[in-house]
Amino acid sequence: MTVVAAWGSASVSWHFDTHTSIPSTSSCSMQPTAILASIVISGVLSLVVLDEAKFFWNVHRLDFAVWALAFVGTLFLGPEWGLGISIMLSLLIVIFESAYPHISVLGRLPGTHQYRNVKQYPNGEQYDGLVMVRICAPIYFANTQNVREKIERYYQRAQADLERRGEKGVKYIIIEMSPVSHMDTGALHTLSEMHATFLDTLNIRLCLANPNPTVMQRLVASGVADEFGRDHIFVSIQDAVEFCLVKLDVRNSLCDCPTRIDV
Repeated sequence: MTVVAAWGSASVSWHFDTHTSIPSTSSCSMQPTAILASIVISGVLSLVVLDEAKFFWNVHRLDFAVWALAFVGTLFLGPEWGLGISIMLSLLIVIFESAYPHISVLGRLPGTHQYRNVKQYPNGEQYDGLVMVRICAPIYFANTQNVREKIERYYQRAQADLERRGEKGVKYIIIEMSPVSHMDTGALHTLSEMHATFLDTLNIRLCLANPNPTVMQRLVASGVADEFGRDHIFVSIQDAVEFCLVKLDVRNSLCDCPTRIDV
């Protein structure tokens, strides 16, 4: 039988239910497998939005990976599995990003009182004996250890740079907390332990800058604010920097040999 004849035969046998105007089940069961496959493929191809995949690839490779895995899961396992895979991967990404928050080393933009990530602004000015960091996420039990390790790592890098140049060591660490919207009890305990470790072991003072009212209330209620000392909690990072520079006896707005911390 020729292709034309086969198609003609299939067309004749394809009829619609008179009441619903939808192809009847019996009609579909009579179609050749190739015809049914072409119908399914035609419907599936309309669901594949290649422009969106290209957008994911160009903008965010992780989103593209989630899209690709969900697509493959849907194609080979079914729509329920594809949807489940995409939801599971999205939840894992949220958990990962919250457990490993972004923490940046800050530098002062020349001629301003603005402090920005030195990785984004390499000309940001830093100071000998002073490390400035910003925590860009809520702090809770899942990420407290990571926050502590990163702060300690930035301190060690600054200390190594000062020792290499024969300068005095780090004396102050300023933690800029304006992006921190929430702290749980685990975070408060970790902050208290960090303060005790740096002060008692290394003789380094931790200072907090710009905690929001909710975080400040918990710092006070837990007694952490008193452990730090109310005079070491500041409204802005500029106030904290000026306080530390006075204590370090740095009278000028710029240091002769500012510390550089590679991040």
